[in-house]
Amino acid sequence: MYLRDEPIPYPLIYVVTCYPNELMHLLQKAVDTEKELIGEKIKYALSEGLNILVCSGETKEDKDSGKADDVIRRQIINITENVDKNQWNKIVIAYEAFWTVGTGQSLPVKEAQRILKSIRSIIAERVSQHIAEQARLIYAGSVNTENCKEFAAQPDIDGLLVGGASLKPEFVDIINVAKRI
Repeated sequence: MYLRDEPIPYPLIYVVTCYPNELMHLLQKAVDTEKELIGEKIKYALSEGLNILVCSGETKEDKDSGKADDVIRRQIINITENVDKNQWNKIVIAYEAFWTVGTGQSLPVKEAQRILKSIRSIIAERVSQHIAEQARLIYAGSVNTENCKEFAAQPDIDGLLVGGASLKPEFVDIINVAKRI
């Protein structure tokens, strides 16, 4: 089944959900090219019983033009408009500055915390404080053994989506550091 003749059939998402990084990048592409369909995709996937990892973030152009916060706000509002209160346990929102994908760069920890706190505030404003407190928000930028502890210790960062480092032996060290927090 396709939604509005989308090139990515929903059965594929069942397969891709096993590989969150790939799903994140598919959703990133969708955010960049077809923003209006993301909410519909989320609603449909939830109706099919899927758990959702949805990526939020801004492009370099958004950042350079000072529109990054507005872009992220619109993305989160789109999510809140398509998720019922009783479905938030099936959603994980991953934040990554899209302009850092593949560069090995990560945001300063305090900036990532600021943005994820803002996302949580939008959920509180649009849904409820209780849902916002329970929402699972993760940082999906470049994570390594040097910065993972500081990211994981932030109050609004509930987890980390480890990209390239997940393919290296240091991934075990990242997991062990995170387990101690």
